[in-house]
Amino acid sequence: MNRKLIFDILKKNAEKKPNKILVYSKNGEQTYNQFLNEINCMASQILKSFSKDNKIIAIRINDNVQVTKLIFSLWLAGKTVLPLPKQIPFEKAIKIYSKIKPCAVITDFEYSFPSAFSIDKLQYSDSNLMPNLKYRDDDVLVILMTSGTTGDPKGCILTDNALISRFFHLIDVINFQEEDNYLFSANYSFDAAYCQLLGWVFSGGSLTILDESDSFLKIPEYLERYGVTHYLTSPSILTRIFTTIINNNKFLKLKHLLVGGEKFPLSIADMYRQNEVNFDLWNVYGPTEDSVGVTAYKIIKEQLKEIPIGKPLPNVIVEIMDENKNIIQKENTIGEIILAGEGLFSGYYKEPILTKRKMINIFGKEYYRTGDYGEKRSGNYYFCGRIDGQMKIHGVRVEAEEIEKNILTHINQVKNVVVKQINVKGKDILVAFYIIKTGLRVAPQEIQKKLIAHLEATLVPKLFIKIEDFPINKNGKIDNEKLEHLAVEYSENNPKSLKNEDDKIEIKLKRIWGKILKVKITSDSHFFLLGGDSLDSVIMLSEVADDIGYKIKLDQLYARPIFGEFLEFIKKGINEDLEKNDDFDFQWEKIGINLFQKDDEKIIYCSTLNELQLLEILNNQLSDHMQKVDNIIVDGNKAEMFNQHQISKFHKKFPLFSRQEFFLSKNFWGVNSVNINLEKPNYWKIILVWNAIIKEQQLLRCKIQQDQFVENVDMRMIFCNYLFIDEMHQSGNEVAKIERRIKKDIQNNAQNNLLYRISINRKSFKKGSTTLFISHLIADAF
Repeated sequence: MNRKLIFDILKKNAEKKPNKILVYSKNGEQTYNQFLNEINCMASQILKSFSKDNKIIAIRINDNVQVTKLIFSLWLAGKTVLPLPKQIPFEKAIKIYSKIKPCAVITDFEYSFPSAFSIDKLQYSDSNLMPNLKYRDDDVLVILMTSGTTGDPKGCILTDNALISRFFHLIDVINFQEEDNYLFSANYSFDAAYCQLLGWVFSGGSLTILDESDSFLKIPEYLERYGVTHYLTSPSILTRIFTTIINNNKFLKLKHLLVGGEKFPLSIADMYRQNEVNFDLWNVYGPTEDSVGVTAYKIIKEQLKEIPIGKPLPNVIVEIMDENKNIIQKENTIGEIILAGEGLFSGYYKEPILTKRKMINIFGKEYYRTGDYGEKRSGNYYFCGRIDGQMKIHGVRVEAEEIEKNILTHINQVKNVVVKQINVKGKDILVAFYIIKTGLRVAPQEIQKKLIAHLEATLVPKLFIKIEDFPINKNGKIDNEKLEHLAVEYSENNPKSLKNEDDKIEIKLKRIWGKILKVKITSDSHFFLLGGDSLDSVIMLSEVADDIGYKIKLDQLYARPIFGEFLEFIKKGINEDLEKNDDFDFQWEKIGINLFQKDDEKIIYCSTLNELQLLEILNNQLSDHMQKVDNIIVDGNKAEMFNQHQISKFHKKFPLFSRQEFFLSKNFWGVNSVNINLEKPNYWKIILVWNAIIKEQQLLRCKIQQDQFVENVDMRMIFCNYLFIDEMHQSGNEVAKIERRIKKDIQNNAQNNLLYRISINRKSFKKGSTTLFISHLIADAF
């Protein structure tokens, strides 16, 4: 498939309906016939000025209508387009020019390039006939510059077949009709622009062009004025205009609103669900390297905890790869998203080593490594963040979206918010940039205070910065670099806004002691010598637990009655979720995990990314003196080799009870479940409590083998036996499906297996639960 298909369709439609409006813009309209004649003339001049082969020509045009006609003219003349829009600073544009070395730069405002060529030279021609050229599927249609995380621009080569076939087949998923009208509003160096430029072609529809003098805030007006039916945008832009689109819905002809380029915000999905609208809302995922979009998901009215990126588009192959470069067949397992099939790019321009590094061959098929975490659940794929950009707090992965949703849910005055992890004064902290609703006010301290009730203290942003609007980069996404500069500048100008956590603890503790003892507190103040008694001690420790979030026993106060010593004792453990307990008996080996020491680094191994999630939570709940590890590595082979997966010592055998014999003979039994909900769960203690129960209940240590009970004297729930369910990232339906699968597994595998399962569920940062699923074969015998 090549560009000939585009121009055959355009020619056919111009002959069939010459006076139909193709282009709508602020400066007027243009029919199919007028548009085709003009691009024929421009293509003719391009061919006169340059050779007929598939040469690279850069474009640096300010006028969006001219951009549209020039791109189609260059394609018609068989050329490769290299976008260098005005939004790219001149210095960077020169850097790209020097790297790619196009044969010319066609421009309407900047003539400093060595091979600058005025677009005015293409306006007049003595021929409006369509050039008769032979196009090839592997001709390069466009080279899009993408910086990724390196900051060094690299040219992504997209061929005719890759890009055109992708949009041709997109019609099978997102319907386009002859009367439809697509909005072209994106910066033309951004991959989404080519979806906007080509989306209307195959249906014979129309194109509305956003004027270069208008910002994206004018888009709702364009949607209404020109009857736009299809609009593709980024979440960063949509969050700014979605309320207006919702409010104007009854005046719009909008059918499909497509969102891509960033993680889909739950706030948008919630607003869509709560309002009656006449258009479909889509989450589209895909890197530039695979022709813009590879999966799509139509947002449903049901409330979701996370928005999927959906299912693959036609002729696209999506897989999840583990750290050992094996394709993961099992659902609900996080790995790297890799892509193959139709639409894949042809590499980075003149960068074979980089191209090779980003590709991987599995069973003879070439896949592109996206660098994105993802997983498959119930047939849909989910984006789980960038591998090179994961936010981590105390070693645990943190979803910014979860924090943002909590702020929007519980702080009514906040209209929109973005949370970033930023290095401020040498320390990585969470920073919240927020926009206030018109006419309302809220102080950062009030936001923090309310969030403490819903998030762990370590997940509450340390810095809140009020802004009027989010800075947007040239691709329509939030400009992270500007946000980082803003955070650093704000902290320097407002040093009190980022008080050291230790200072805050000291202020709170002095206030508590002072209120109880009725004196001014210094570092040498002695609690009991200043009049404190046993009742005062209880009151003080209770207030410390409530206000500072740290529980202390009386004997720990008696051992440290001087304020300075007591304060230092609290500081050592204040960021640990685990309540300190001197007689807390902990060892990794107790749950079947062996600890390794390598180059002063404590390491443990696990088999799956699902296990990794629970291990990171467990590790975060340990203090340093409790074998807290430095690194958790997913390596199935080493986990199998080093960790205890079986305990083989048996204590005794005894016959089945009559009821068990009857149930087994009839192949009839059921499964019960007991659920315990927990506030501020300590996951280590959950495991230790279950082990204590197993130690006391003989049948929980038994399997049925050869129609008799076999008791394991050393039986305890080692780590790999637990089922971890992260409800923060799964819908209620998905959790219910997992639980049904657990029960079915117990019923179908009664012989030589444990007759129960235990799940540990994380519901939120402050809530959890644990469930015992147990067969009637042993439940009835207790």
